[in-house]
Amino acid sequence: MRIFKFSMMLFLFLVFLTGCSSNEKYLTKAEALAKGNIVINGTISENRNRFEIFAKNVDAGREDSIQVYIYDLNESYYVINIAYTFDQFEASSYFMDKESNISKEIPARIYTDLIMTSSKNIFLVDHLKVNPDLWIYHYN
Repeated sequence: MRIFKFSMMLFLFLVFLTGCSSNEKYLTKAEALAKGNIVINGTISENRNRFEIFAKNVDAGREDSIQVYIYDLNESYYVINIAYTFDQFEASSYFMDKESNISKEIPARIYTDLIMTSSKNIFLVDHLKVNPDLWIYHYN
């Protein structure tokens, strides 16, 4: 079991490490959805089912990971990579424009909980307050 945990952590580290490599290209909303990602465009959330599966897996203590693409008016986007492993969340993010230029990279941060506010906003929070709360989704 210890080897499995180490292997899974190494795998997730490599996924996050290579996820933002310069080989990554711009994805249209349709391409991001086709890959099973969650897409937020203004106040509209698409692929809500994938987020609900992620939340159920978290509740059941099963490992899972998602990518949330948040598009702006210029069709550039902000990507949040989230992985749930055992009892914590690891999240990294970056911004990409239509020319596939990556900027505003935030390396992986550790969070302890997934919470929903009364206005149906979903946040990753760190009860140790090492990292700031991270907004990741809104139920519409």
